[in-house]
Amino acid sequence: MEMLEHVGYDLAQQPIRFISPSHVWVDNLEFFDPILNELFARDFVFSETRQAEIDRTLTELLVNARSACHEDPRKFVQLDSYIGESGFVSRVVDEGRGFDAEPVIAERRAQLHLYDRAKVVANGYGRGSSAGEGGVGIYSLLTFADDFQYSPRGNEVAVRFDLGK
Repeated sequence: MEMLEHVGYDLAQQPIRFISPSHVWVDNLEFFDPILNELFARDFVFSETRQAEIDRTLTELLVNARSACHEDPRKFVQLDSYIGESGFVSRVVDEGRGFDAEPVIAERRAQLHLYDRAKVVANGYGRGSSAGEGGVGIYSLLTFADDFQYSPRGNEVAVRFDLGK
């Protein structure tokens, strides 16, 4: 994976695969805390704000992946995290039907001005009322990630965060 080569990873987290109730709220992702704790315990240079942006981005991707499997609660979501000397890459895969990511990314890119960055980081909401709800996951990718890539089917995304941001 090209993103892994970019961060120069030397330690790969064991993949975490989980099956959970059909709708997962952010508060129900306790398994995710040790991954973030290990990441932020390293000698990486991340401000508190940057840590919150990374947490929000990955949490949104996991919640969206779990929601994509709502039609069958036995379907899995998998998270792989690769930590390297210049950053880390996380990959989220689900067994949902996927989606065509490109038009959604283009639409969200055109709507970036409708979001309030601080509100997105604080609570996962942040679009103006005229824009409706949703889109925080892709907003977070566009705004907080250093790079990201969806699979052609749209049920897998890899996201890279570089050090020192």
